[in-house]
Amino acid sequence: MPGTSRPGNRAFGAKTMIKAASNGGLYHCFQMQSNEIISYLEMCSREGLSLQRGMNFNATLNHSVVLSSHRSGAPYDDLLEENGTVLIYEGHDEPRTRNTPSPKQLDQPLRSKNGKLTQNGFFHEAAQAYKRNVRSAARVRVYEKIKAGIWSYNGLFELLDSWTKASGNRMVYKFKLHSIPDQGSHSPSTQDDLEQRRIIPSRVKLAVWKRDNELASNADQKRTCISITSCPIPKGVLPRQKLTFNFYA
Repeated sequence: MPGTSRPGNRAFGAKTMIKAASNGGLYHCFQMQSNEIISYLEMCSREGLSLQRGMNFNATLNHSVVLSSHRSGAPYDDLLEENGTVLIYEGHDEPRTRNTPSPKQLDQPLRSKNGKLTQNGFFHEAAQAYKRNVRSAARVRVYEKIKAGIWSYNGLFELLDSWTKASGNRMVYKFKLHSIPDQGSHSPSTQDDLEQRRIIPSRVKLAVWKRDNELASNADQKRTCISITSCPIPKGVLPRQKLTFNFYA
């Protein structure tokens, strides 16, 4: 899909310009904004990947990609902590196959049956290497599913820790991801920077999308900036921010 630069938006987070390959081998510039709502095709275009699985270690030379969900009935228990700046991301199960009909009854795998690291294994090794001061923290872009075909770019995170945890009668992997400015600065953040990087709750994003999705079907399917300044925001959720969602059809 065509790429567009996006100057002047007053959306939530810090902005950064990236390049994603198109089908023709050309490159388009995209401006990334935390808590921005985009379509599935836009998400794939930005990353230059057909994103099918939830965990994608070293998806590019600069970062990994994870797909998250906080919706009711989501297959994995992803949690937000520290006022939306920390994501505790749950690892993924074995693929469902004829020989593995009930993966939810099995421990999440670190290695596949042929001994190769799974995505859990790659992320776990990176987190543990960071804790041992062997490598810098892996950077991870997080996308959140809002509803079928609609996603939110939740920003850039660093992978700081990993562990296993009992979940019913099995063990699952947990990964601690901490939000950082999109430009990758390691300098101390101001309070305003911190507020901009917080993940807006899914219920707010979905409520706004439902209210204004018809605007995204305007003439020529052009970009529609949806102001949600007037949308009721739950108490304690970024009270000082003016919120603007961008939907790309």
